[in-house]
Amino acid sequence: MPTDPNLPADDEQVLESRFPTADTILFALIVLIAVLTWIIPAGQYQRVMDDALGREVAVADSYAVTERNPQGVLDVMMAPIAGFYDPDSYAANAIDVALFVLCLGGFLGVVNAAGAVDTGIRATMTRMQGREIWMIPILMAVFALGGTTYGMAEETLAFHAILIAVMIAAGYDAVTGVAVILIGAGIGVLGSTINPFATVIASDAAGIPFTDGIVPRLILLVAGLAICAAYVMRYAKRVKADPSRSVVAHQAEAHKRLFLQAAKPGEVDDVLSGTQKLVLVVFAATFAVMIWGVASQGWWMARMGALFLGAAIVTGVIARMGEKRLTGSFVDGARDLLGVALVIGLARGIVVIMEQGMIADTILHGAEATLGGLGELAFINLMFWIEAGMSFLVPSSSGLAVLSMPILAPLADFADVGHDLVVTAYQSANGLVNLINPTFAVVIGGLAIGRVSYDRWLAFIWPLLVLLIILISVAISIAAIHVGVGMRRELRAWMDALPGTELSKWLIGGLTVNDVPFEATGMFGAYLGKHGFILPPLPNFLFTRDNSAWIYGGVTLNPMYWQARRPETLLTAAIYKHHPKFKGGVEVIWGVPLKDYGLATLEGGDKRPMFDVVADVMGFRKLTVVDTGGDNPFEQSREQWNDGNNVLALRPGVVMGYDRNDDTNAALRAEGIEVIELPGAELGRGRGGSRCMSSPTIRDAV
Repeated sequence: MPTDPNLPADDEQVLESRFPTADTILFALIVLIAVLTWIIPAGQYQRVMDDALGREVAVADSYAVTERNPQGVLDVMMAPIAGFYDPDSYAANAIDVALFVLCLGGFLGVVNAAGAVDTGIRATMTRMQGREIWMIPILMAVFALGGTTYGMAEETLAFHAILIAVMIAAGYDAVTGVAVILIGAGIGVLGSTINPFATVIASDAAGIPFTDGIVPRLILLVAGLAICAAYVMRYAKRVKADPSRSVVAHQAEAHKRLFLQAAKPGEVDDVLSGTQKLVLVVFAATFAVMIWGVASQGWWMARMGALFLGAAIVTGVIARMGEKRLTGSFVDGARDLLGVALVIGLARGIVVIMEQGMIADTILHGAEATLGGLGELAFINLMFWIEAGMSFLVPSSSGLAVLSMPILAPLADFADVGHDLVVTAYQSANGLVNLINPTFAVVIGGLAIGRVSYDRWLAFIWPLLVLLIILISVAISIAAIHVGVGMRRELRAWMDALPGTELSKWLIGGLTVNDVPFEATGMFGAYLGKHGFILPPLPNFLFTRDNSAWIYGGVTLNPMYWQARRPETLLTAAIYKHHPKFKGGVEVIWGVPLKDYGLATLEGGDKRPMFDVVADVMGFRKLTVVDTGGDNPFEQSREQWNDGNNVLALRPGVVMGYDRNDDTNAALRAEGIEVIELPGAELGRGRGGSRCMSSPTIRDAV
């Protein structure tokens, strides 16, 4: 474990690499992204709040070029600061992660000063003599479980110092320790199954249940973990047999002095004292509580930092360190990880520059255009590489999901690829890239703790990346061919050739298997059978007053209460946006068709006037209100909900309504209103009265 902030000069020289430091690499990337903001046009998608996700998501087909905001020298200098917190709003960015790392370092410094961990490592190595290699697959499986279930990432930083020490003591090297953690958790994220920060958010943004596509993801998880564990074990065996074959062989002795506490001759002991055993119990319990808090209690960096701070105090009391030794050990441990904390802010600064320059959406829009018109194999593999490229700019799995999925997932429909496979391609690409991503704080932070330079990490991991790329490409290609919906290309070709009037008939009225001139094949065809709907009928075209209202110069797009009616609002929005009579001339005052408003719904019958206000405006003392069904509460219920009871005013004092609504018509006539009755027949079963029927999509001439 790193314990001595004052390493000998020769060790410092050995641990340094001729390759630029992580700080230099990250600052160079900040400069590069700033330069790109002068070259790439600025643009943005519209965003709406998704209550289910608790964050804003991009709206498909809403990209628009905006005024450039190129980032200058001052912006570049401010980026590392803004990486920690927003200097304008003081909102936290990476400051919480950096403080967590410092608290972690302090805790490790106190534990190491008690001598418990190093003695425990020696005791463990003695008992596992000849079986040390099996620690690698077991620990990688544990980290993979954390990755696939809750997206274990930043919290893995807490494990590096101890596991690197364990691996060095077992005869391996620092890279082996880093690999067990980074690759173990990384392959779990790559094969996420129920990860709420990747699979769940991406699936929701793509409009599918997160369980769709879980089988291919499980296959990727199991196969990927097997490949990764075998790769790391093979490397570890090779290093133990011949230390010169380590990618950090020139640093081996310096790593041992840094991570394994030096002991004078005769002082080396592999027997734990009672105090050391108690310290190790606190040590293990601290990490167990951290995992419990993150996985089930919603803990994040602040609470984890407080946990390690409290655990450091408890450890110091148990070890009877005294105030000065306790605080000195804590500060020394925090100092060891100060460079890691600073690197985390630098990495976040890259994202700050990109967001301020507004080029991420432009890059995504270019990807959207590139994917159009491709076949299954080309589409899904290009999707993977686009998501991989975007991951360098947006390393956050949840951030990339809400940015890309609403835009790119719908494009899969035109390539006969399921949305679930798009989600799989996204999380596989993000998980793969984040094994080496210099903009991902977990990678840079883990390497900094392990004193492994970025170039040495790339030298170690690149063959594994090739194997994983092959695995992912084969998996998503097979899934695209054999698990696709099927039949879409033939259907599109047939419908493209139809005259406009006939096409509109099928699009509105629905299309069954018996209506098409080709055989319904694939998974979808087998599901439909002989008489199923390929395209279901569009939502009703009768009661179109409910889903939209004109208010002065604008319109509202109203969320319907019943799930079956909600597509009506989407249809109306499409008409406003694309029909020649409305295109470009309709201002939507309120309402987003695809947004779930919960119980805050609004339909035609909900827009009831405020009668006192109307009476005042019209100059009357009050208005007489005629209730549906008259005074009988049973008739009120029957006529409103069973007989479609509302009326259409033709002129003052004259209305039109269904003949079956006897009580309402009688009540109106008693107030001097002329009621023109017409047979409603089965129309009333749709619960739409004559007023609801007054704005049909197609109307006969009067």
